[in-house]
Amino acid sequence: MHLPLMRKTASSYKESNVIASISVFWRTSREGAVNCRDASDRNAGGHEKLNCRAEASRAKFVLGKQCPMEIPDLKSFFELTPAAVAVFDRDLRCLAASPAWRREPRLGSDALGGGLFESRPDLGEKFRGDLERGLRDDEAAALEFRLEPRPGELPGLRAKVCPWRRSDGDLGGVVVFAEETAQEEPTRKALAESEERFHGLLEKYSQAIWEADRHGQTVSDSPSWRAYTGQTLEEMLGHGWLDAVHPDDRARVQQTWREAMASRADVDVEARIRHADQGYRWTNARATAILDQDGEIEKWVGVNIDIDDRKKTEEALWERVECLRLAQSAANIATWDWHIHEDRTFVSDHYYRIYGIPENGAQDYASFLARIHPEDVKSVDAIMRTALARGGVDEAEFRIIREDDGSIRWVRSRGEVFLDEGGRARRALGVVFDITRYKEAEAAFLENERRVESLNRSLEKKVEERTRELREKAELLRRRKQALEDSERRFRLLADQSPTPISICDSDDTVAYVNPGFTRAYGYRLEDIPTLALWFSKAYPQEFDRDYAERKWIAHISRAREEKTAMEPLETRIRCSDGRNRTVVIATNFLDDSRTSFMATFFDVTEARAEEERIKRLSKLYAALSGCQEAVVHAKTKQEIFTRVCDVMCNQGVAKLVCVGVREDSSPLVKMIQASGQGVSYAEDITISTDPSDVHGQGPTGTAFREGVAVWCQDFAKDPQTAPWRERGKKYGWRSSAGLPLFEKGRVAGVLIIYFDTPDYFDDEIRALLLKISESVSFALDSLAEQAAHEAAVREIELLAHFDTLTGLPNRNSLLESLGGLISRYRDCADSTFALHLIDLDNFKDINDTLGHILGDRFLATVGKRLSSCVRRDDIVCRIGGDEFVVIQLDVRDGKEAEGLAGKLTAALAEPYAIGEIRLLSSGTVGIAIFGPESPSAELLLSHADVALYRAKERRRGTFAVFTRQMDCEVRSRVDLLNQLREAVDKNQLFLCYQPQFEIDGKRITGVEALVRWLHPVEGVVGPGRFIPVAEDSGLIIEIGDWVLNEATRQMAAWIEHGIAPPSIAINVSAHQLKKQIDFAARLASILRARGVQADRVEIEMTESVLIDIPKTEDNVINSIRALGAKIALDDFGTGYSSLDYLSKFPVDRIKIAQQFVVDILASSRSRAVVDATITLAQRLGMRVIAEGTETSRQLDILKKGGCREFQGYYFSRPLSPAMMTRMLSLESFRPRHESRLELKVAV
Repeated sequence: MHLPLMRKTASSYKESNVIASISVFWRTSREGAVNCRDASDRNAGGHEKLNCRAEASRAKFVLGKQCPMEIPDLKSFFELTPAAVAVFDRDLRCLAASPAWRREPRLGSDALGGGLFESRPDLGEKFRGDLERGLRDDEAAALEFRLEPRPGELPGLRAKVCPWRRSDGDLGGVVVFAEETAQEEPTRKALAESEERFHGLLEKYSQAIWEADRHGQTVSDSPSWRAYTGQTLEEMLGHGWLDAVHPDDRARVQQTWREAMASRADVDVEARIRHADQGYRWTNARATAILDQDGEIEKWVGVNIDIDDRKKTEEALWERVECLRLAQSAANIATWDWHIHEDRTFVSDHYYRIYGIPENGAQDYASFLARIHPEDVKSVDAIMRTALARGGVDEAEFRIIREDDGSIRWVRSRGEVFLDEGGRARRALGVVFDITRYKEAEAAFLENERRVESLNRSLEKKVEERTRELREKAELLRRRKQALEDSERRFRLLADQSPTPISICDSDDTVAYVNPGFTRAYGYRLEDIPTLALWFSKAYPQEFDRDYAERKWIAHISRAREEKTAMEPLETRIRCSDGRNRTVVIATNFLDDSRTSFMATFFDVTEARAEEERIKRLSKLYAALSGCQEAVVHAKTKQEIFTRVCDVMCNQGVAKLVCVGVREDSSPLVKMIQASGQGVSYAEDITISTDPSDVHGQGPTGTAFREGVAVWCQDFAKDPQTAPWRERGKKYGWRSSAGLPLFEKGRVAGVLIIYFDTPDYFDDEIRALLLKISESVSFALDSLAEQAAHEAAVREIELLAHFDTLTGLPNRNSLLESLGGLISRYRDCADSTFALHLIDLDNFKDINDTLGHILGDRFLATVGKRLSSCVRRDDIVCRIGGDEFVVIQLDVRDGKEAEGLAGKLTAALAEPYAIGEIRLLSSGTVGIAIFGPESPSAELLLSHADVALYRAKERRRGTFAVFTRQMDCEVRSRVDLLNQLREAVDKNQLFLCYQPQFEIDGKRITGVEALVRWLHPVEGVVGPGRFIPVAEDSGLIIEIGDWVLNEATRQMAAWIEHGIAPPSIAINVSAHQLKKQIDFAARLASILRARGVQADRVEIEMTESVLIDIPKTEDNVINSIRALGAKIALDDFGTGYSSLDYLSKFPVDRIKIAQQFVVDILASSRSRAVVDATITLAQRLGMRVIAEGTETSRQLDILKKGGCREFQGYYFSRPLSPAMMTRMLSLESFRPRHESRLELKVAV
């Protein structure tokens, strides 16, 4: 007999591999423990080897509570294993044996309970003593013996004997394994190869394999884990592997691990694991529990799989889906999916918006047809049925009737029908998009085509007419040419008859011809002046004049001959034969190409030169007028006005003496309070009265003072009015004088007295200019008088800048100033502080919308009074805007005091209100921030109070909340916004829109303002009010502002190129930008040069606060901007801290009235006063003024009456995209928001 199990033939290669696998699996250590090295594997033939686990086998032998043959797993093993194996007790009786053992008579009895060596007594004699001695001495030694083959038998056997122990530790017996000795060497070799393959596979396996004990402590890993994470084995064991898990995922992984150990469920968790390159990668960890025979967890075996690429793919897929959704929304496209057999249609969100239907609306075929315009239903139904019959792609354009508003819209639907195997339509997919604008544009295009065709016919007719005209003109030119030739023949006749003096000289400078006009004008005949030399002697009798004229003539003619150029006209003075001197301009022309003979034509300019002298006199007067006007603008007092005017008129050479006389109190005498020029002592010594009965009151000054009219004296020496002062005037050379009354608020306040050394000085034009000078002085006197009233208005403006016009409470500006002082006061105070209560009225909008603005304003005033009644005298109550109030509670010792006042405030606000005959119920929510380390500044106090207010509203309106650290999430959101804004700048998510500015008639664009917006990928369009403050705080405003300048000037350059540019483009510049960007003006100049835009086409807008921080020096940034030629506009005027001093020191071109004053102009008399004062101030200072935020016709009417001439706001136009703004500029007419149709003209 032989062991069939051990036979190794080609037909039993599978069995021999099993034997080799078992020989590898069961190994006996020197200590007698059973170990396992192999796990699941396949042999070279692809057959499955026996799967086993050494530790599990050892547990069944050593830890089992019963004999091994009573363990179900062990019984199954013996029945199923092909190996020859048997278990014996200490008496070497068989307890269990595999079928292969029992079939081998060489190994013993095939009955359980039989002895180990019953069939081989020779072996018993040889080995029994060793076994019994080992068992008796309780030794756990392993033995190995060989059964040598008998003659004629198959190869012998090699048996291994391993002791086994009971669960109490006592030696229970032995386990015997047997194999043919002929298989020993191949088995050993197979073992080595198997181990090598297994370890090679483990080394190369890209995923990390690990084991953990029953308590979750890691006990082994694979090299791939160490290569993946960079951890050593020691670092990984136990719970050391958690250090490689991302901190944000660590708690979740631990919780999953604990739940798995408690439930024995498999582990499947995804987390980020620190990679060996110090980055984190997504990994999927999976593990399963290995249970012992009692169902308890023996250990865990797991694997980590890298899924980072999959995660990134999933994120990219999500982004693509989101982009598709946004693209569909932006393109006004919706998708649909019709399951034809079920008659169910699945549509995208935008489908509901196109059709104006609710999201729960019916989506079957009948509903689809019901929404189509009745005139299009049949055609659409026919198209659909044809598509369903043949399948494929089809499209249709038709009208729909929206369910929400009943409007008719054009849509285009394109889809594809899919057929099943039987050729029946089973499903249809497609898109639908709104093409209403396209259809309207198409209709307009067809109409334009008709008009163009009509215009072409008209143009063809005009071209024919023009051609006929040109032919007629050509014929006329031909005739004129003939006439010219005729005229040349008649030249001499004409020259003889011409009144203009003409002479012709030959090459030898002889006079060849003078016409009769020459003789009539100057008295010389040809025989009187045969040569130029004789002509010079007669025309210039003085030797010096003759030499000068001769040199001038000869040089003039010689240069023209040498340079072969035309001779310029020559002006000179000649003497006629009768002794008269005349000023003439001589025009000389050569008569042939030889440039020898020439003709001289004489033009008398004597009277013209006299007129020029008069013009020079007028020029001096104009210069004096300009100087006087400039002087009076900058003068601060009456005396300064008089001094400057007198000095300017004398310095410009207009008069010899200029005085100003006034009457003191009730005296009739005139006192000279200012005199400039020659003869100042004359003005100081003379006596002038306003009494008509006094001889000294009948002169020009007294009459002008008394009658309020200008008095002119053309001859000081002969005029009877000047008799009392004639002798003294002759001493100083007075020949003419004038007395010009000066008015202040309609009454004569003084007389401007002017003395000249030329008689008959005054003509009508000179009188008019002198009157303008006196009027300028009168205007300045009126302006000074008005300035006092204006200063009162300015004080009112400053009061409005710090107090709310509606409630009389301090406003935001005043609040910020108060907070600055309180912070300094309480910073070092240890026993008390102050609290800021930010109050928001919960339902004010509803009250305002329901009752109107008037009752809403009365309600706000009542709220202000209630809040004031709840606080102490030293506490501060402010209204900072809209329905927001602030209460500053002083000397607060702890949060309880602040909460007590907050409760009092909310209770007071919750009491019923009686507004006229109406009773209202309202409430207020309060957010509290207490000054301290957490809120150390005014900005943080307001911010923290706002966060607390938000938290209180989240809980319940009408309550209060105190800011705590837990509310810091609001601050974090601001940080998040900053990060998103940086990303927006990098990804070009910012864009500009443009709002036009109009003249008073609303038909002429005077400029556009560039307004920045943010196209947020999630939130959509975000206004600058949200992100500009963040950009300013972070310094990002420099980069954003630079981008705005570039983009706005680029658009302006494009408009200029197309010939549709507005007169100017206004660009807002932040105060932070001007402070931090030192070279702002240089940067602006560089951008303008690069874009090719002139500086005077750009207007830089800045707020009043900029003026305070800019030094009053010549090289400040505002002066640098103005030096480029750019304009300066002051934005939101009236809301800042600027004063008239700042306004007068800086070159501001335009003032923009703050929107809040324009909005309140109907309801608030104070706001209207501010607006009127601002307009008057701008006009007096020579500045333009524009009303920003004009939204209603009533606002427009009041602003027009106040003198405002430029407007900007929704009443005229919303901010427009570049394309829409371009279209508005390019159209000859457009349709504003407030009129059906207005003519649009672009200002130049």
